[in-house]
Amino acid sequence: MPDVDLGGKKMPEYVFIDVKGKVPKKIALIGLDTDDMLAYPDGAFGGAKILPVLETAKKFQAKLKDQCDLIIPLTHLRSNQDIELAKLKLNFPIMIAAHDHFLFHQIVEGQHIFKLGMDAQYLGCVDINWMKGDPNPVINCTIHDARMYAPEPDLYKRIKEHSTLVEELRLTNLAHFPAGAHITSQHGAGGKKGHSMGRFLATSAQRAFGTDLCMLVNGCMRGFIDYKDRAYFTYAHLLKELPGEVPMVTIKLPGKVIVDVVHWSRDEGYAENPGAFLHVQHDVKFSDETYTTLTHIGGQPIDPSRNYSVVLNFALIGENESAAYNMKPLLDYIKAHPDIAPDTDEGGRTLQVALVEYFSISILLHLTQSHSLGAGDIERGPLMSVLRESGKYSEHVMEMLVDNLMEAGGAQNGKIPRGNLIKLALKNSDFPTDQTGEIPVGQLRTQIDSLLGQPLKDEEFARVQTHIPVVNGKVQKQAMFDWLNTYRASNIGVYGQGEDALLHLPDMMMAKTH
Repeated sequence: MPDVDLGGKKMPEYVFIDVKGKVPKKIALIGLDTDDMLAYPDGAFGGAKILPVLETAKKFQAKLKDQCDLIIPLTHLRSNQDIELAKLKLNFPIMIAAHDHFLFHQIVEGQHIFKLGMDAQYLGCVDINWMKGDPNPVINCTIHDARMYAPEPDLYKRIKEHSTLVEELRLTNLAHFPAGAHITSQHGAGGKKGHSMGRFLATSAQRAFGTDLCMLVNGCMRGFIDYKDRAYFTYAHLLKELPGEVPMVTIKLPGKVIVDVVHWSRDEGYAENPGAFLHVQHDVKFSDETYTTLTHIGGQPIDPSRNYSVVLNFALIGENESAAYNMKPLLDYIKAHPDIAPDTDEGGRTLQVALVEYFSISILLHLTQSHSLGAGDIERGPLMSVLRESGKYSEHVMEMLVDNLMEAGGAQNGKIPRGNLIKLALKNSDFPTDQTGEIPVGQLRTQIDSLLGQPLKDEEFARVQTHIPVVNGKVQKQAMFDWLNTYRASNIGVYGQGEDALLHLPDMMMAKTH
């Protein structure tokens, strides 16, 4: 990033380290960062351009090879890209690597690729020795479990004091995983079907945005977590899976274009970069076990000519520096129909905010249903009582949690109106539809009754129908969501900004956190 702004200083292209000894050595450090722009939030590094990795490596190897005894690349690449770099045989005996969240030590073309995963769980040691008469060093890499070393007592005490409240909030449960499901975000899990965390988040996003389909690019997910034996998805997990802001956009696409885009992402795009893989929600079907050709959306066969509402990463609707994310079927369609896509994501919700809002509303609906709170307007007191019964939270934390729930419910004068609960129940429902996207009116009412835990009055349901066109006893699902999307709480309890924000939410089932 030669043009990055460092407060008036220029980013150094490389750094020399002089190693003293009987035979002094000079080592050059160069930095090679992924140019996959979906790995970064908008405006990262002040908009500085990241140079192509392989070409940059070749350039500095040629420039520095006669000025030093050893060149060490500090890489921030996926492992397949590290391997591709090693295969160039640029004589980098040791590549100190990062980016992937797992341990990786492999020798390719005589060059060590050494990365230590995440969260400082492991410590690495690289010994570099030059034998007499041999200009090529001998490399030895070892890995040590960080838990084998005692923490510095005073620092550890201060950290614990300051982090107790934060950790209590971070470990708050956002959602209950589907019963019997093995959720994981480890790369390769599920093969061409994609990992189950991708489907879980895509399903939640599809419901949060009220669309027919969600297409969520794999490159924005960073967790690499196996949730086996875990029942709950916490806020800390959300930060792990989606560490940077993920702007989203909703557009209309014909069924044929959707099929072509998903196929491209899982075939040509995946071969170029696994990050291009598009995750989709659970209620879709594919033609065979390759999971590349989409055949059904919402349980119904795809109509090639029908326009479906689709929420997807904003970065996908324009040209990307990383070729794998330039999904040709999508870009070709947008080029021919420029009016369907906005120029910016300004005013749109990030995926994180939409998911927290969706999970908040799900929690609120669960409480109204399981504790019979939905017969009328919901006041603050009953919510506090439910949290106190759990015996889990301090009074201070409960106050913040209830603040968040009241915001999620659009509280007015200290109460969440029952009318808001009805809208929220509609919005968070997973309504099956026929091929035209229609829902029988009777089914609509039954589902609302179930979610509220209290039956709708005739006059309440009549008010709902004044906002949704009813034709031949059915309502259009998209027309319903178009109306519901005009209702959204303006504040979902964000404390702080960006990645450091804490969205404080209560446990969905009042269980102890894991």
